[in-house]
Amino acid sequence: MGSNIAPNLSWHSWGMGIKGPDHTGLAAYLVTVRGTEFESNKEIEFEDDEGHTGTATTKMSSYRSKAESSPSFTDKCRYKCGWEDALYCLLGDYTQETVAGATDAQKYTFAVNPLLPKDPPFVTLYNGFYKTENDAYIYDDCLLNEFEINFSNEEAMTYKLGFNSNYPKFNQPNSGRMIPAKDVFIKPADVSVYIADQGTLTEENMEQYRYGCYLEGSLTVNNNNENQPCSDDEFGTSTKVIGDREADFKLSLPWTDLTKGLEYKFMGGSADATTVTHENDVREVWIKAESAVFEDVGGQEIKYSTIIKIPEIVIQVANSPQSGNEAKQLELEGKVQENAVSSFISAEVVTDLSELHIDNT
Repeated sequence: MGSNIAPNLSWHSWGMGIKGPDHTGLAAYLVTVRGTEFESNKEIEFEDDEGHTGTATTKMSSYRSKAESSPSFTDKCRYKCGWEDALYCLLGDYTQETVAGATDAQKYTFAVNPLLPKDPPFVTLYNGFYKTENDAYIYDDCLLNEFEINFSNEEAMTYKLGFNSNYPKFNQPNSGRMIPAKDVFIKPADVSVYIADQGTLTEENMEQYRYGCYLEGSLTVNNNNENQPCSDDEFGTSTKVIGDREADFKLSLPWTDLTKGLEYKFMGGSADATTVTHENDVREVWIKAESAVFEDVGGQEIKYSTIIKIPEIVIQVANSPQSGNEAKQLELEGKVQENAVSSFISAEVVTDLSELHIDNT
């Protein structure tokens, strides 16, 4: 027997395509995600066949009862490489318009219409091993279950998508990769957070509510979906059941004269309060990122940008330590509310991506 070489995991690469509303079959591979982590989370479940046979056990055999997967991947928030598509998978609806006077700049607005909600789209994920020829996995009927963004003062903003999916097809040929030549992602210095009383924030006044000095933050959404195989589903496929959505926001800040009022307002209803109140602290939060310039319109520079707007958050934690030997910090945590009037989260993205990676064939 000759020697063998086990290749490095770096040869893996993955991409995706989103299914249009009338699409059947696999969505085409339309964009390569320059990701950092991919988890297949594929699972085959077994059930025991039990009965008395006059031996020391009632377990006679087992059978495969279910095969499913819940793939997830993580990447920096890269324009044209999946970031815009991730927001569509989360919110399920969008509008698109060319920025006035621009040639390439497009503005996408992603939001749920509470009065006429649309089902989220299905996705096909492809994970290939490009050192060999037929070692790719294809995950079909992927429905977004978990969405998470993380940002900090030291590391680039990342997003994570977790799906409910059929068990993947395997021994598949690798797809051709589709990687834009220009790599633009959201860096730490690009991001600012704005916190104000609910209904206060506007494009005109937002700067007065800016908290540019933060340590780290996150936004997580969990749709609590489930894979539920039906009797007429092919083994390894399942019906996707949407659950009760939950969303959380967290932010860590240095405790300063600028930020300490957030703690006092949570407890007492105002920045100068001295006693606790029974009233909730309901806030509106925007997360804004501006990155590289990609077009000039009459002397006005157009940048890659993202604004994530959260119209209603009930703050449930606003706390700073009262002992220790490290810098005093403030921890904020809140539950995103759904008011049946506005989208629980919306996002506006300016980019030169001509269209989302949707397969409408």
